[in-house]
Amino acid sequence: MSYNIKVIKKEGQKVSRWDGGKTTQLYIYPENSSYEKGNFKWRISCSTIEIDKSKFTKLPNIQRKLMLLDGNLILKHENCEEVNLNKFDIHTFSGELDTISYGKGIDFNLMTTNNCIGELEHIYIKSKMQIKLNEDYVDKKYKYRFICIYSLNNSFNIEIQNKRSLEIQNGEVVIIKIKINEVENLNIVNNGKTDLQIVKSTVHF
Repeated sequence: MSYNIKVIKKEGQKVSRWDGGKTTQLYIYPENSSYEKGNFKWRISCSTIEIDKSKFTKLPNIQRKLMLLDGNLILKHENCEEVNLNKFDIHTFSGELDTISYGKGIDFNLMTTNNCIGELEHIYIKSKMQIKLNEDYVDKKYKYRFICIYSLNNSFNIEIQNKRSLEIQNGEVVIIKIKINEVENLNIVNNGKTDLQIVKSTVHF
């Protein structure tokens, strides 16, 4: 069994401004695609919302999953009820909707096109503990599964088939590409003295 594992360091993450704050692109697929051109299949990013009222960028043909990492937000979509988000809440919505946010905070974004599906999960790992990365749901109509791990506070280790260990620093992103018919044998290990909080993104493509 083989994995394609890539680590995106902080200096390799693209930072840009949007109307309400700053966005850090953690990863985009394909890697030669462009968010500005809209020719990507999926993308993960982390954004700050620095003003009390902001308008989200409209993204036709994009499905969005947003996890609030800090603060409190109220999202108002056109012709929909308001959505209140607290820390680590996840909200799914169409990028085509006119969306206004109220409140300041930091969020994690997963954007996918019709060619793939994605999920977000907040995971908490106690000091000196580890968890096994496994998927309860695998859609066999897709060819690959991408697992993306982003730490919110500490460094951690990825153990591969109980043979190799890869240390990941805080702020770096791990992208793991696996064929859809293979079972992963990966562990996330928290060797630190404090508890670890990570965001896990899973994309079937």
